[in-house]
Amino acid sequence: MILKVDESYKKEASQLYQLVAAATNGRDDDWKVVSPLSIFAVALAEEKDSNLILTAKRPFLDHSKIKPRCHQMASRLTSRSGVKDRLEKWETQSILKDWTGGSSADVYNPTLAILKSSILQLKSIRDTRHDLLNSGECIDSVILFARRVQRDTGSGQAELMDEFFNVASRWIRGYSSTEIVFRPDSSPSTIAVQCGLHRYLWAKLENDNVLKSWEKTSRSFLDYALLPGFGLVQFVSVDIVSVLLDFGADSRKPWLNAINYLERYLGGEIHSLSFGEDRNFVLARWEEVIKRLLDAGVDLTPHADSVLRAMFPPNQYIELWEKAASLTRAKSRRSRTSRILDKDKWRQQ
Repeated sequence: MILKVDESYKKEASQLYQLVAAATNGRDDDWKVVSPLSIFAVALAEEKDSNLILTAKRPFLDHSKIKPRCHQMASRLTSRSGVKDRLEKWETQSILKDWTGGSSADVYNPTLAILKSSILQLKSIRDTRHDLLNSGECIDSVILFARRVQRDTGSGQAELMDEFFNVASRWIRGYSSTEIVFRPDSSPSTIAVQCGLHRYLWAKLENDNVLKSWEKTSRSFLDYALLPGFGLVQFVSVDIVSVLLDFGADSRKPWLNAINYLERYLGGEIHSLSFGEDRNFVLARWEEVIKRLLDAGVDLTPHADSVLRAMFPPNQYIELWEKAASLTRAKSRRSRTSRILDKDKWRQQ
């Protein structure tokens, strides 16, 4: 059926098919369960004005303009319809990508198109009760596809995500203070930490490293990264931890908190199973995080030692322990040398 598409419609049909497939097929690290696109979402994903997402002011469309868009898109989808199971096959996806330029960096990207569509949907929301209920779905969709775009392209899409946070802040400020990620006191950077948007976080900190000033008054970013909260343990990210350490995050207290958390998790005291969470998958992610923190020179406390014994095979545990002990000894020598130099400097004054 895919191969029977008229030559003049191939590029357009390919884009539509790829959009449908991207919103149909889930991934193992998706933020939420992916949902099929609405007609309105597809219409916005096909928006030709590339600047609209940055220039449009909320609410940029009223219902009188939304309905014609949806009717037009419904007609296009009907005239170029395909079969779902065919769309999910790798061979079909390969054909569709060839129609829109192959696999080069500048070809059509359905994941990025849906990310833009989700932000535009937020910009179309008015203040009616029905529309406000849709804001949470749009916010989750932005996070889901921002994570996918980051993984697929290596880009944090800083300009798009800045625009998203500007628009979404009005709803996030109204959320309950008990929310895990989207709370009135959340910032774009704390949300990026908890949602695993390490490319965007890097861009934010590169522009303005707020780690030290933030930690004087609030919970540290690294604490957010290592204590993800109920239902988010599968999103612990070594990439986020690495970015924070590279920008100078203090690891001492967050490390102790994380070890306490892991000790309870391993002991079955914490039951944070959520959709798609697999214990082995979670522990594999934590292993990478722990290795990165040990490389940064965190202290191997008795509690940390017991957690490492529980998580790693004996040979790997011994290797990590010896490496951590070596880093601790080196740190101790540097500290002693520094104190001696300080004393000599004081005597010379």
